[in-house]
Amino acid sequence: MVADLHWMPLPSRVLVPGLWLWPAHGDQLVTVALAGLWAPLAVLLARQLGLPRSAWGLAGLLGLLGGGYVRFLSTPDSIALTGVVGSLAWLAAAGGRTGAAAAAAAALALTRGDGFLAAPCLGLVLAAQGRRGGGLVVAAAGPLAWALWQLRGVALAGPAVLEMRAAMGAALHIDELLQGRIAGGGLAARGAVVLRELGEAGQTVMLVGLFLLPLFALVGGWRARRQPLVWGLGAYALLMPVATLSLAPAIAASGTPFRSGAALYPAAAALAALGAQVLGGLGARLRGYPRSLPALLLGGAHALGTVGFGLAIARARPAPLVDCDVLERVPGDAVVFTGRPLELRGACGPVAVLLRRDDTAEAARALVVRHDVAWALLPAADPDPTVPTADDGERLLPGWAPVAPGLWRRPD
Repeated sequence: MVADLHWMPLPSRVLVPGLWLWPAHGDQLVTVALAGLWAPLAVLLARQLGLPRSAWGLAGLLGLLGGGYVRFLSTPDSIALTGVVGSLAWLAAAGGRTGAAAAAAAALALTRGDGFLAAPCLGLVLAAQGRRGGGLVVAAAGPLAWALWQLRGVALAGPAVLEMRAAMGAALHIDELLQGRIAGGGLAARGAVVLRELGEAGQTVMLVGLFLLPLFALVGGWRARRQPLVWGLGAYALLMPVATLSLAPAIAASGTPFRSGAALYPAAAALAALGAQVLGGLGARLRGYPRSLPALLLGGAHALGTVGFGLAIARARPAPLVDCDVLERVPGDAVVFTGRPLELRGACGPVAVLLRRDDTAEAARALVVRHDVAWALLPAADPDPTVPTADDGERLLPGWAPVAPGLWRRPD
């Protein structure tokens, strides 16, 4: 409901056709396909920035690798779509296409909850080209799309949407929103685990490899600083994290600026390729180095950093908290109650319906009628205080009986 009414309405719809075709992993397949578009979009942006054909390959390679986003380019998140929609928006604005830029700005506002922040930056690109009227139209398109979607949410869900937004704006840390869900195991703790998995040599390779791209992109941005596109990219890079932190600090603490920054990644890849070209010419002129040396250094180091980072995250991934063996008695087409619907669906396959510890028996009965839920996963314990356990079974599901450790069944 949050993804649809508030935060990511467009991704929640784009991934659905994949699930129709392949219920187990169709959403991941769609995400991978979208991430695959980052490479050609980086090439188009390199062309827009005036890079010669010899630099297009490096831009495409950097776009394909994904850098620090590699973890999310095979998971049903909004990041891959954000990179695609954002890149299309920058290309449209740089090309002076007001209508296409306005449509992309509106789409970006529906891709991420703070996507509307890109609209004024896109408008700046058009205004810098002398299209002030078009710039105003584009700048207004994002906030207007966001506002209309919020009004739709209020019409469908009533004041609960406004209450949710107020809670998000008032919370200072993500723990306050998730009721301790990640207490002691948040982003810093996960990051420490990933770094341990890499080891000292791996940490050096990852950090050097991933941080070279923004450094090269800064060089490329300085060379192309007279181009309106670079003005818009720079404005968004500065505005988005500051505004997100100011408007919703708890959401920012969960990594939202990182996710919304995907709208910049293909453009950053193109600017980094330009930076490599600039540094190559400088090194050849001052020291006689091969002109291709910075490009090879950037491409190779970024590839090593991305691959190392991805492998370290895969090794550091915690063991699943859902035991699929418990579901041996459950028919394949059954609908299951669980406090961890995403984990259950992803790891085990059955259709899952969210049951929370603070739900009432009446609310659970309504879900049973609506979705024909016949089974429930209620583990003996769970580190997430919002997940119902066996101790909550009689209160939430009166009349249901445990048929195996952790598995309950609705009475016929």
